[in-house]
Amino acid sequence: ATVKSSDQFADLAVVQLDGVKSPLPTAKLGCSDELQLGDWVIAVGHPLGLDYTATLGIVSSDKLRCASSLGKKHSRISFIQTDAAIN
Repeated sequence: ATVKSSDQFADLAVVQLDGVKSPLPTAKLGCSDELQLGDWVIAVGHPLGLDYTATLGIVSSDKLRCASSLGKKHSRISFIQTDAAIN
């Protein structure tokens, strides 16, 4: 795989898979602007270098928050807070 772009702040990367001969399955992504409190969500990832995880939960908040804990002093970022256990 080749990393085409990444964002350490968002913990996100776009990769190109090399040598793939057939279409891969995809997941339809939702629009965060349409998200409502109480909606079901799934969190998939590799948090803090731990094993891969997938958890389910509900949206419990979608407010702007201070991003200083993420190294972005004097910034406000819109977070989607869930009750999913991200471990």
